[in-house]
Amino acid sequence: MNDDAEDLMEGGDEGPQREKRARLTKKGLVAEVAARTGLSRRDSAKATDAVLEAIRDAVDTDKDVLAPPLGRLSPGKLRVGKTGAQVRALRLRLGKAEGGDDGEVDEG
Repeated sequence: MNDDAEDLMEGGDEGPQREKRARLTKKGLVAEVAARTGLSRRDSAKATDAVLEAIRDAVDTDKDVLAPPLGRLSPGKLRVGKTGAQVRALRLRLGKAEGGDDGEVDEG
């Protein structure tokens, strides 16, 4: 939202609600990968899918994901939400800003 936008939206009897947060969608992520790598959108989509699947597999097997410069993604306990859907909170410990990438890849 721009500076002129209200910080809080009215929420009826429930009181004020949090401001809507901007989102990076999968489509947007694919576009970013294409722009930063020079890959076609099709190849960027394949690469993005592969990375997201690898992260999902790691989380499903309760592994931390070490991904500099992003940081460390640690899965929490799996639980069942109010709607019956599976819910797992993920904690992200942010990596260092520029220069923090040690290039180490965990194959395990």
